[in-house]
Amino acid sequence: MDLQSAVSLYLDFQRGRGLSLLSLKTLRSILGELSRFLDAWPQGDALMRWQASQRVARTTMHHKVKTARAFFVWAHANGYIRDDVATQLVVPRRPKHLPQVLDDGQLDRLLRGWESAYSERDLELVARDRLLVRTFMMTGLRRAEICSANVGDYDMLHRRLRVRGKGDRDRVVPLPAGLSLADLVDGRKPKEPLFQRRDGGRLDPNAISYVFTRKVSPAVGTRVTPHMLRHSYATYLCRRGVPIRQIQQLLGHSSLATTQIYLGLAKKVQRRMVQELAL
Repeated sequence: MDLQSAVSLYLDFQRGRGLSLLSLKTLRSILGELSRFLDAWPQGDALMRWQASQRVARTTMHHKVKTARAFFVWAHANGYIRDDVATQLVVPRRPKHLPQVLDDGQLDRLLRGWESAYSERDLELVARDRLLVRTFMMTGLRRAEICSANVGDYDMLHRRLRVRGKGDRDRVVPLPAGLSLADLVDGRKPKEPLFQRRDGGRLDPNAISYVFTRKVSPAVGTRVTPHMLRHSYATYLCRRGVPIRQIQQLLGHSSLATTQIYLGLAKKVQRRMVQELAL
């Protein structure tokens, strides 16, 4: 089997394991670039030359090399390649940095109703966009999870939302008293998307990025992304003493180690608050 065919088979394998569409897109991009560089199964130091040719940030390099290694380990285990060439690749250490979060003033501004420039044609989207931002802030959901949520996933009586996270793992997220999605579901069918585009179609990740880049960030005066709100939500829970295991479940992390980074972030925020009080 040639390299390109093995890449296609590997993508099918990962799709069958329940990898999200966004993760599959990233995987296809990395392995597509790799297969174009190599053109055939690697010989000699070809993989090392591919790694040396990369001009990307260390975090991106870490992800690309891990992806390539996983593919070649799979190919070797399934007999598509004789030698385990993955050993040629050196996975660089990921730089240790804490996630970016918004400060309390910025979060308060978003909660109280941010103002941004909408054309007269787009005024009907203001309420939707504000509720979208509020949902990110008060649930810590991922962008893809909100995109995939349907009307029938919202349990109004018990104030909770069923979402499908990474690896197609379902979880139920409680909704705080300050967040109501009732206006989104009134008179609509269970299979319809919870958040819609103007034409009634499902709101996609690119549309959400547009809202945050062109509407939310200018209104707050700093860059804001859905994942920053997820980080802010997790840090808020840590600061208020919510057990780390509960936060792991709320965020849908498969590993506790991923969640524990917020403990350090919460301490950093608390130190900054104390320093500001001392001024």
